[in-house]
Amino acid sequence: MIWRSTALILAAFLAAGIPVSFGPELLTALGLGEFAFVGQLGFAILVLSGLEAVFGRLPESRAGH
Repeated sequence: MIWRSTALILAAFLAAGIPVSFGPELLTALGLGEFAFVGQLGFAILVLSGLEAVFGRLPESRAGH
């Protein structure tokens, strides 16, 4: 169903945006502020990889097929 896949994509963008926005503050607090850009990319990849595993375990909807 198109609404399900759209909702999963929006959830992935939201979930990846949260660590990207807080990544520089976390890295600065750890004394790694010079790695903020690379850290943001790493956090986004880590979150999206976890979401891929979670979304892969969700049951598929077969309604209307």
